[in-house]
Formats: sequence, structure tokens, C-alpha cells
Amino acid sequence: MGWRPWITDLAKLTNLEKLGINGLDEETLRLLTIEFGGGGLDKLRSLLTIAVGGFSSDLLEALSGKHRLLTLNGKLPLFPVAIKPQ
Repeated sequence: MGWRPWITDLAKLTNLEKLGINGLDEETLRLLTIEFGGGGLDKLRSLLTIAVGGFSSDLLEALSGKHRLLTLNGKLPLFPVAIKPQ
């Protein structure tokens, strides 16, 4: 789809507490995952995304390091149910 320079600028918003992004495709989600995994947006408390395919497990892993993140709104992926050992 092309380069999205605004995503790389997100890390510069060090005091951002709320973020809403609409219309994310797979490539944009990949770039967003890189930005979150790189240590940016540490003060983020609320994230709303509307993505075509929902959050990827990689994005959720990157977001798990955001200790101040209290609210996560968006379509989450379905994870397989864990099988209990007998």
C-alpha cells in the first residue's frame, strides 16, 4: 500500500495518553507493531483501533509491555483453547 510516515512519528508523541486509529490494513498494523515494540508511547493509557483483520498476536505482545495501558478496544484475534493435561 505504500509508506505511512505518520506511524513513525507516533513514537515522538511521548505524552500521548489516548490514541484512536481507523482503517488499519495489514501493512499498517505491522508498522504499528514495530513502533510499539520499539519503546514508544510509554504513557499510552487507551488505544482504539479499527483494523481490517483485527489485532495480530505480535501487536498484542508489543502492547503487553505498555504497563500504563488500561483500555484496549478493537477486534481481537481468536486464540486456540488451551487443552488441559490429564
